[in-house]
Amino acid sequence: MGKITKLDFKTNFFLYMTKAKKVEHMPVTLVKNKKRMYVSTIRPNEVYVFENHDEYRRFFKMFFDNVEDSLIDLAIYTRGKKGQVVAIKDLCKQIIIKNQTIDAYAKMDKDKLEEIHKRGKFANVDMVDYCRALDICAPANQGGILEKSHCDFFGCDCRLCLAEHFSRCEEYDIPDTSYLDEEEQAKVKKLIDQVNKKID
Repeated sequence: MGKITKLDFKTNFFLYMTKAKKVEHMPVTLVKNKKRMYVSTIRPNEVYVFENHDEYRRFFKMFFDNVEDSLIDLAIYTRGKKGQVVAIKDLCKQIIIKNQTIDAYAKMDKDKLEEIHKRGKFANVDMVDYCRALDICAPANQGGILEKSHCDFFGCDCRLCLAEHFSRCEEYDIPDTSYLDEEEQAKVKKLIDQVNKKID
């Protein structure tokens, strides 16, 4: 982690009065391969401090390419006297994670989808459909318990949560359906039939 940038008295006083807590962000560096950010517990009062807008912008560039100032500036809480940027940590994470999710699905073209289906696998988009059809929530810890942090992060929007969860890989094994009741198996069969039609 990098050092927290020093701020002037007025900006520090503003942060103190609004109960904002400064936390370190990862060091901003040039990266060959984009980093991945994951959902974690929301801490609404935490803020990152960047030396200037350029460093702030480069922070986002470590995770995705198409960085638009109009979007990332939504996370700016205030600015210091010397041009430092104070940004709301959780808004920065929301912007990064949602852009990573969009990028992952944008790479899934028709040819790639057909290749995955020919290997007898589900693509990430199929897994989202599968879970939605069965009303399954995706993220769980090793004990199979739903991670509350995901519900909080996505405002209990299961569609967004599933999309993020399955954006991490392009293909998945078709899940075992033997434990499902007849109605649920019919839903899965319909989904698999749709996948098979795409292959033919």
